Amino acid sequence: MIEISYRNKRLEREAEDISRLRTSYGNWVPPNLIVQRLSQISAAKSLQDLKQLPQLYFHGLEGKRKGCFAIDIKPRGKYRIVLKPQNGERKDLRTITRVMIMELCIDYH
Repeated sequence: MIEISYRNKRLEREAEDISRLRTSYGNWVPPNLIVQRLSQISAAKSLQDLKQLPQLYFHGLEGKRKGCFAIDIKPRGKYRIVLKPQNGERKDLRTITRVMIMELCIDYH
């Protein structure tokens, strides 16, 4: 299982409370879908497992988010969860088993 930490306590509280997610992000991203994605991250053995799920559109980021990865909340949608590896080698996703959630529901384009 992937170990998840959060960039700050506010983000952690939001992620753990569906009513806070609804308040923070409204209805444009269903809160239950955010919870489902976080559960998928947690259930994976490594980031390689997430890459195997096409509906997540797992991809590396560049620019100010270089070194991070993102997954889509809705398939091919514009809102994502940004993950920062906390161990392992970025070039070998099988070695990454700890991540920090940097942002939820971000549209960085």
